[in-house]
Amino acid sequence: MNIKTSFFFIIAPLYIATCCLVMGQNEDHHTINSTHIAISDDNNVSKEASYQYNPEMWKFIETTFQTVCDQTAKIEFCLQQSIQILNSGKMKFNETKVSKSALLEEIKIIKEMIETISHFYTTSLHKDEAILQGTLFNAAFMSYLLPVITQDIREIKAENFDKIVSQNFEQLISNMTSEENLHMLIEENEKNIHTLIQACDTIGLNYFNKIYRFLDTKQIPWYGKSPLATAYDIAYWSTAAAVAAAFATYAMPQSLKIPFTDGKMIFGDFTIKTWIGDFNQKAREIKGNITPDELKTIQDHSTYISDAHGLVHTYADPFTTTILGGLAYFTLPYIKESYSAASKKCHQWVNYHLKGDASAMKGSQDFTKAYFKDFVGGEHLKQLAHELADYLKNPLRYERSGIAPSNGYLLIGPSQSGKSFFAKALKTLIDEEFEGSNDKVKFVSISQDDLAYYQGFSNLFYLLSKQAPVILFIDEIDMFGVRRALDKKNTQELLTAMNGIDTDPSKKIIVIAATNRPEELDFALVQKGRLGDIISFDYPTYQCRKEYLERQLYKRNIKIDQDMIDMIAQETDNQTFNMIDTIVKHAARIATYQTRPVQESDFETALDREIRKIKPNTTLSAAEKELIGIYQAGQAVARHILNTDQKIVKITLDTVDKPLPSKEGFDMISENKGQRHENHDLLPQTRVKPTRLGFIFTISSTNNHELLSDVQQEQELLALLAGQAALEIVKGSNFHEFGKEDRAKVLEALEKKIAQGTPITDAIRQQAITAKNDLYQKVKTLLQNKTSWIKIITDELIQNHTINRKQWLALAEQFIQ
Repeated sequence: MNIKTSFFFIIAPLYIATCCLVMGQNEDHHTINSTHIAISDDNNVSKEASYQYNPEMWKFIETTFQTVCDQTAKIEFCLQQSIQILNSGKMKFNETKVSKSALLEEIKIIKEMIETISHFYTTSLHKDEAILQGTLFNAAFMSYLLPVITQDIREIKAENFDKIVSQNFEQLISNMTSEENLHMLIEENEKNIHTLIQACDTIGLNYFNKIYRFLDTKQIPWYGKSPLATAYDIAYWSTAAAVAAAFATYAMPQSLKIPFTDGKMIFGDFTIKTWIGDFNQKAREIKGNITPDELKTIQDHSTYISDAHGLVHTYADPFTTTILGGLAYFTLPYIKESYSAASKKCHQWVNYHLKGDASAMKGSQDFTKAYFKDFVGGEHLKQLAHELADYLKNPLRYERSGIAPSNGYLLIGPSQSGKSFFAKALKTLIDEEFEGSNDKVKFVSISQDDLAYYQGFSNLFYLLSKQAPVILFIDEIDMFGVRRALDKKNTQELLTAMNGIDTDPSKKIIVIAATNRPEELDFALVQKGRLGDIISFDYPTYQCRKEYLERQLYKRNIKIDQDMIDMIAQETDNQTFNMIDTIVKHAARIATYQTRPVQESDFETALDREIRKIKPNTTLSAAEKELIGIYQAGQAVARHILNTDQKIVKITLDTVDKPLPSKEGFDMISENKGQRHENHDLLPQTRVKPTRLGFIFTISSTNNHELLSDVQQEQELLALLAGQAALEIVKGSNFHEFGKEDRAKVLEALEKKIAQGTPITDAIRQQAITAKNDLYQKVKTLLQNKTSWIKIITDELIQNHTINRKQWLALAEQFIQ
């Protein structure tokens, strides 16, 4: 950011205030009973269109003010959309003119300028003044952004934006002579903003790309497909018809006459046998320009066609047909593979050159660049990656000293915990280390289909040894059946191949395998010398999630309060970075649908859908809502009084999906005896309801819940029992069928506490039940005099169904213990 741009943020409010004074707008004229819109005429004489206060006029001003604010928000949305498209990697971008990072920074600065001006006129001015100021600024913004973004977004400059907006704002002030001009300008801004939104959606695309995408998306009403799809269908069926006609022509008997002609046409009678030769000959004879040499050539050609036609019939016997059929059977897989590869290449070419999608040319084996600096919480793995890169670059240095690193590594951990990212980052690091070298390291990632193509591990490692140095990445290796009980051949081949790598240093093959089920691998495979070096991955911690979220928000230029960032980072406990990406993208989609910048409410909605799994329930009766509300209110009041470690972020009456018990990496495949899958051991005898009515969502700043004290753990158990206690206090009866999950959690926690790692016996279970009953009486006494506050929370829930974090804090402040 240069000095002039920085200075803009200081002088912008003063500049706007000065404009207000020049236009003769005086705040002393504003009272609760009147309002005005100040318009300067050609002589810079201030005019006031004063209106006596009435509801209709205030409604009109409110509507117009909201329209102007929405227009500014749409302009900010366009800049945010441009940032997201540039970051998506789908836009072809030539950095010879300007780097992508520099362009993103320019757009971010302009967006900050607009936000500064928008904040000023929406918060510091009366609404009638804000309408005028906002309209003029929106027009000034558009005067620069629309032509630049429409033509070439790489030309955008924050300094030029500052200069042109200032000049155009002054010009617009001098042209604003009447209220009618103001309304016309608002309408013109709306049209220009609509054009700007369309331009931002297509940045980086040339005119041909836009035309192609238009033809590829619009449908022909009577056909139901796009013009391009229709053209493809016509070409396909025309080709098929031509092939069928040609085949039918040569398959017909030689004596067959042409259909529907009765053997008579312009040039006389002729058969299929002499069709081509006789037709051309008679045509030339009629024209009278055929020479003797041409006639002889045509006759020879006709004879050749006739002989060839007869030859086909002669050799079309069963023996020849069998030979040709067998040959076609064995060559068909290769033909299909070639056709599939050619079709894929053609599809990529179309998407890249015709649609303008820069990511289309990346094949399935291509790895997008990844860096360890972006691997939040995995920076310690960078040292290992550097060691492997240096070994591959200078193998003799390590081998002669007898300190060569291992040739096999096993990455274990939950799905999407960073195992594949490590492989991508390693490839990127090695590519940079070998930049300019002729002996670059190949990076090969294989799937089960690839292994079938190579016909086993033996052939695969043999081919890789010819291309050494190579890093082989096997993702989800447990799916390859490398266990003797599952596939002896595959297991033996992989064990032998790994031994061969260790005994032949010249091969320089490093195997990196990843799995979330290490117990499925053969024991001999996870020993030293094979895949014995194990690297463990886990879900990111709170600090890692928070840092990663902040990076993603900065990358997309999304600004939200630090409290919301903390809440998202805490609520995504036991979630992956991919889930954080999903939440950010979900919030961005909501804002994109409404053509406005991303707001905190969008993240709240994204959390409800992706993490909390809240489903609006409109079928509850008034009595049911009251019972659920009392239960949730009792737990909320208890948490507030006890000051539990888990802090409330949301209370809801709506239905919440419960996670189904399952073992990671497995699905249920059959219920037949003898084919029962391992997940059946986790399933109850009767089907459990997959949802629960109402829930209190909480967060904790403590990452490891094992470090909670006995007092804190007891407080959590009391809070879980508080819902049932509140129902008994308020309604005067028990509802044991409701909230059974919470009481089950309490009993389970008490059993584990009493057992201290020993098997749970009937005696231990009885002690746990007694302890639970004591806790229930304790929390019941705690809530005995809190019925009024329970009713306040219940009424709020019945009316709105949910209470978010801010609303809860406001309610809690009103309560005095």
